[in-house]
Amino acid sequence: MTVPTIEAQRNSGNGSAESPASVLMPASGISSGDLLIILIGNDGTGDIPNFPTGVWEDNLLFESNPFTGNGFGASWKEADGTENGTSVSVAFSGGAEEWAAKVLHIKNWDNASAPEASNQEGDNTDDLPANGLTLTLTPSWGSDTVDTLWLFFYSSDGTDNTTVTTFPTEFTDNQENYYPGTGAPTIAFASCDDVTATLNPAEVENGMSAQDGHNCAMIAVRGASAGGGGGGTLSMGGVIVHP
Repeated sequence: MTVPTIEAQRNSGNGSAESPASVLMPASGISSGDLLIILIGNDGTGDIPNFPTGVWEDNLLFESNPFTGNGFGASWKEADGTENGTSVSVAFSGGAEEWAAKVLHIKNWDNASAPEASNQEGDNTDDLPANGLTLTLTPSWGSDTVDTLWLFFYSSDGTDNTTVTTFPTEFTDNQENYYPGTGAPTIAFASCDDVTATLNPAEVENGMSAQDGHNCAMIAVRGASAGGGGGGTLSMGGVIVHP
């Protein structure tokens, strides 16, 4: 029984518009066979990230903007061991944009099973309660008793620092906000493991006096060996962002 482990994270971003973005890999520790996941958000109405051709495009999880004022995307790669301290160029569909990104370095994953993503949801409602956003993900291995690492990713519009102050209830590990500076989006990330049942509605709160637009999604990573628990459906009904 092995739960995938996040060995390292590296943030990078720019509050000044540019394209492509140079997304930084962790400086050291990446070995052949490890998993790398890029999470990236951009400012700009209608724009979405465009991962480079090759493995990053082939392994795309999503490039999306359900709330059109902010684009976000995710992709993954099985490392060959040469990635330490390098960067990946990610362009944007509409040209230069402000951006923020996180790279996850993960070990103990099942490299025979690709990471899988939920639906992507977005909202720009200022009143309370905000429109409920439901994220549901049943991985293809959901009927197995395997350990799963679950990732939550949130990206705001690039106006002010929309720091998430209350994460979804289930996601208690690795909670972090990253804001590169004025004009850039804020991205928020958290994780959990061993989820075995459908979960109750959860709220995401940000610290703004007026809510900013946002997008969010979940990703599942299968553990390297069977046993224990962790397969199943994770459903977050009514994921709400409010002042």
